[in-house]
Amino acid sequence: MKIINSMERDFAKMSVRLPYMDVAKGILILMVVWSHFALMERVCYGVDNKYVIAFTNIKITWISFFMPAFFFITGYCSSFDKKIVLFLTKGFSTIVLPSIIVSVITQCVDYIHMGMSLTWSGKTIIKSVLLNAGNEWFLPSLFIGRILCFFGIRLTKSLMMQGIIMIVICIGGVYLYNNTPGLYNFWFFKHAFMVTFFIWLGIVFKRVTLTIKKQMAFAVGYILLFVSLYFLHIHIPYITNKTALSFSELPLLLALSFTGIVLILGLSKVVTRYNVCHSVDILKYIGKNSIVIYLLHFGFYRIYIYMFLDVLRNENFVQSWLVICLILLLNILSCCIMAWVLNKRYFRWILGK
Repeated sequence: MKIINSMERDFAKMSVRLPYMDVAKGILILMVVWSHFALMERVCYGVDNKYVIAFTNIKITWISFFMPAFFFITGYCSSFDKKIVLFLTKGFSTIVLPSIIVSVITQCVDYIHMGMSLTWSGKTIIKSVLLNAGNEWFLPSLFIGRILCFFGIRLTKSLMMQGIIMIVICIGGVYLYNNTPGLYNFWFFKHAFMVTFFIWLGIVFKRVTLTIKKQMAFAVGYILLFVSLYFLHIHIPYITNKTALSFSELPLLLALSFTGIVLILGLSKVVTRYNVCHSVDILKYIGKNSIVIYLLHFGFYRIYIYMFLDVLRNENFVQSWLVICLILLLNILSCCIMAWVLNKRYFRWILGK
């Protein structure tokens, strides 16, 4: 079996969706929702349930690769052969616009609930749109990263030179993020510089073949590397909203991210092949609507955590774990229902469709 066989290349050229890529995005967005549970509990309500923390801390096993994997998949599945105007407008409508619209709506609800004045609310919302494209780092970073790749791959046909360009951009992002706190991170461009390499890597992998043996070797490599770092108490670098990455850790991040990405793609192919209890259909739907779930799961966390706040504060072992599972399930289910609504005729424009 090959990760990219000749049939899949033809599919990619025809812009036909690859099922295992949607499955991969489905698994990855579930990791994202999982990772934010304790954050939302603490930031919104000042609660630190030890069982929620233990539940969320499992993210250490995927924190080094789950966001780079999204950028890799974007590079792999996107077309960079379009004209610049079409490329920019399509990217803005499908990536930035949903972020802005959802952010404006949620901020309006928040400020009305808080009793803030219309003038203050309007100024704050406009500022967040202009400076942050809606306050969620992932989507504006993705938008800018795609643009950097678009121009980067046109500077030279040499993959080696392209790789050097992307590494330099990545190093620049690490420097800016760690050493220029006074420079405003407009539209999270510092993050965008750091992740551009992974988008380019996804583009490159359209041309690469990898046997199942090599794929398994990479997966085992990730497991061995992660376990070694974990038990040796060596810091595991990562790129998220709160990035923890130094220059010296960049090679380690690239090794963890790449092997982790290969692992998750391999797992997605296995899941796609053995469709247990319609898991593929569920994960494909979640993956296709990953942007909607990314944008909405924060709000649903606030609602459902509030509903079960007393239980979470009591820190009862059985009740806490039942509530954790229930909230996670309700959150994903609610996001999926909203995704179904937003894909209807009169709301599709919100998603740039």
